[in-house]
Amino acid sequence: MLTSSASLPPICALITSAPAFANGALHWIAVTDDKQFVLVFDLGDEVFRQILLPELPGKMMWTRLSVYVNSIAGFQITVGIDEMPQINIWVMKEYGVASSWTPFFTADFDFLEAIVRPIGFRRNGDALFVFGEGKLVSWNPESKEFKYLRMIGGHGTFIDSYIESLVLLDKAADVAVTY
Repeated sequence: MLTSSASLPPICALITSAPAFANGALHWIAVTDDKQFVLVFDLGDEVFRQILLPELPGKMMWTRLSVYVNSIAGFQITVGIDEMPQINIWVMKEYGVASSWTPFFTADFDFLEAIVRPIGFRRNGDALFVFGEGKLVSWNPESKEFKYLRMIGGHGTFIDSYIESLVLLDKAADVAVTY
């Protein structure tokens, strides 16, 4: 359940820099006193809220949030040099309900000693990752197959979804826009 925390955010550190936008709100992974949670800023009522994250086993850490269908998904990654690299993905089945976090799949592929960063999902449900020096790849959780997307990204790589709309934005009268 979303818990309200007034209009000011709690004192915390953001783990993720690029927010996930879903249901009219921005979402970041945040940490305070060794507890990770989703920090939510509702753009409609301009209020900060928190969504609890599932407890992590062993040496796992939440690293990224992404939009998945009409809710959000969270990526966990193994931390520690001696640990077997693994990425787990959880989906919040019912938006705003912390108890609805459900394990979605484990990306148990061979990292080939490359640094791997999850960045989100494609419309078809494939997960997107940046491998090594910026190679953007799509991974299908059912077939467990990779597809190199022939694009190179950097540390600032992020994705977001959009919805086409015929709604016109208000324009100021007699204002010229130049590009």
